[in-house]
Amino acid sequence: MTFPSVREQFSLVGKIAIVTGALGTLGRYFSAALAESGAKVAVFDLHENETAEFACELTRKYGVQALGVACDVADPLSVNLAVQKTVQELGAIHIL
Repeated sequence: MTFPSVREQFSLVGKIAIVTGALGTLGRYFSAALAESGAKVAVFDLHENETAEFACELTRKYGVQALGVACDVADPLSVNLAVQKTVQELGAIHIL
């Protein structure tokens, strides 16, 4: 009898995740771990170009769809727009 690997048991394939503060040290690790587990990841941070670059890195390294989104989490309008963009491009959100 064979059992699925730990990675298979905890697969996030088909899930959509948002990571805020994604350009910080912990945000980068969280984003990478989610992507490595198969989730599509929307990386939110203040800087548009840097989030786009980081999303491209995640896609290249882990082969998942990633989206960089400029977002100021202290501004409700910014959060609303960022979430709308994520849902339009990646689908319904499962993980925050």
